[in-house]
Amino acid sequence: MHINTNLEIKVLFFVAVYDEGRTNKISYSLNHGKDWKTAELPVKIRARTLTTTPDSTSLKFLLLGTGKGSSERKHYVIALDFSDVHERKCSKDDFERWPARLNEKEEPDCLMGHKQFYRRRKGKSECFIGEEFKDPVPELERCKCTEEDFECDFNFVRSEDRKDCVPARSLPVPEGQCKKPEDKYTGSSGFRLIPGDDCIKEGGLELDKPKERSCSDTAKEPVSGEIGVSIQHFDANKPAEYYYMERPTLSKDKDETVMLLTDKLEVFMTKDHGKTWQQILAGKNIAKLWPHTYNNDIITEETVSVNLKLSSPPNRDRLPVLAFHPDPERSEWLIWTGADNCERGGDCHSVAHYSTDGGDEWHTLMRYVGRCEFVGKGGVRKTDELIFCAQHENEDPKNKHFRLLSSENWFTNKKIHYKNILDFRTMAEFIIVAARAGKDSLKVGASIDGDTFADAEFPPNFDVKTQQAYTVLDSSTHSVWLHVTVHNVPDHQFGSIIKSNSNGTSYVLSLSNVNRNNADYVDFEKMQGLEGVALVNVVANVDEVVKGAAKKLRTMITHNDGAEWDYVRPPAMDADGRKYGCSPGKKGTAECGLHLHSYTERRDFRDTFSSPSAVGLMLAGWKCGRSPDIEERR
Repeated sequence: MHINTNLEIKVLFFVAVYDEGRTNKISYSLNHGKDWKTAELPVKIRARTLTTTPDSTSLKFLLLGTGKGSSERKHYVIALDFSDVHERKCSKDDFERWPARLNEKEEPDCLMGHKQFYRRRKGKSECFIGEEFKDPVPELERCKCTEEDFECDFNFVRSEDRKDCVPARSLPVPEGQCKKPEDKYTGSSGFRLIPGDDCIKEGGLELDKPKERSCSDTAKEPVSGEIGVSIQHFDANKPAEYYYMERPTLSKDKDETVMLLTDKLEVFMTKDHGKTWQQILAGKNIAKLWPHTYNNDIITEETVSVNLKLSSPPNRDRLPVLAFHPDPERSEWLIWTGADNCERGGDCHSVAHYSTDGGDEWHTLMRYVGRCEFVGKGGVRKTDELIFCAQHENEDPKNKHFRLLSSENWFTNKKIHYKNILDFRTMAEFIIVAARAGKDSLKVGASIDGDTFADAEFPPNFDVKTQQAYTVLDSSTHSVWLHVTVHNVPDHQFGSIIKSNSNGTSYVLSLSNVNRNNADYVDFEKMQGLEGVALVNVVANVDEVVKGAAKKLRTMITHNDGAEWDYVRPPAMDADGRKYGCSPGKKGTAECGLHLHSYTERRDFRDTFSSPSAVGLMLAGWKCGRSPDIEERR
């Protein structure tokens, strides 16, 4: 092994020294390392460092090394000066035009519409430039446009064969056009030139040339421009539940579907935002709807008599009944957690069944379960057959202690990860488990591969004598957000938010005194579609709350993924144009801030502040000023 230092661009002079033992020689090359010459040092040393000026244009070097012996080891700094190496000064013929990028044929390649060349000394030329270093100036040679110079335009995505750009959704109506559905208009081809690309269109491809399109493919707008009102009467007392099947951003479908289940066990569906409704699954007495957690095109129903395809009725332990697979290609894989032996005097327990064909056929997965979930591919996980289950220890439903197991073959073989757990959660990149560490304390374990778990390391500035409750908040930004309850008295709970590293094991403190309710939900919400932004409510009067006083809550916001938190700045005036009784300046303050009704105060937890279809916009109910207490907020 050798230590190497080279003088690039202006000199291309290489110096190398052996560093795995003692030596009294150095080597240098004047022709790109093709031929080497040697020079002797005044002393035999073991080289440690060889360096030169930061811009690598000097012919002087410093060599640092150590001499012989251990008890009285000597250190040497040797100056190397190659100024007297008598080589001629480079002329014009000593340089070549050097391409910065080559294609598979070893020919100069185009990137962003041009080829890039630099002026470089030829490898065979033994000469010095002898000038001060200057940043190399590239020579650009424009190319004719090819497919590589274009990308999909806004509202377009790549086709399945990746050769074309197709509309991601219905295209907007051009102003003043499309009076009739059969009309045509000139619109985007689906392609656009990549910003910054300077290729020559003349004689090359023009994929961004506007093309004629049919008005029937555009998004429909109200003819009158006025608000339309339509009323639908349902033969029922009230809706039992409803679900909005929100379209993903890249979905090609145009509808916005809402499913409604009434207390008369009838299901209605609208695909035009509620303007018209139609009954579906008539006469089936639907008792429950389950939208697919990961695919908005799928919804599963349960009838009053229980679908005969199921192996057992719903469980009686208030466990999630249906679990879906997160991977798109496994959207028909289901886990049903039902009840078995629940007749009078029977050994009533929960049992998990699985189906790989959308529920047409079911197989027993595991008995005496607490909960089972699919764990999809993500991060370092390469299999989509991984399942995690919590099971009663000793397969005794009266035993309140659970163990955490996993399997990749439907529990023909299984692995036990933890005993005496409280619960577990699976997310995009992590599997998080809360296990009992003693009589009144818990510990957190995390895994990214589903095989190896590591205990969480909490930050030094976070001291909780007994960890009694955790709430997993989010993991969409390659880290786990965890709320650890610090004060666990009913109606007076609060705790700290900590954030993990990339493998979910080492944590730092993000914010203290964050509000939590009796059901373990936390006033924490991330802005959908915009990474790094989140809102929380903190307890402002912690000392009083510990003594039994009502909470006073303040809202805080982060724009850098929890590194810093600020109070929310209120607007200058309210909706009626009246000024508030405080003026915060450029930022919100503890005395003058915007305090929002957050997650723990919602009747329906689906009523979030933000939506992925309106990136950067949040809607909330609020109070301005100092922190209001719970009763004031109501």
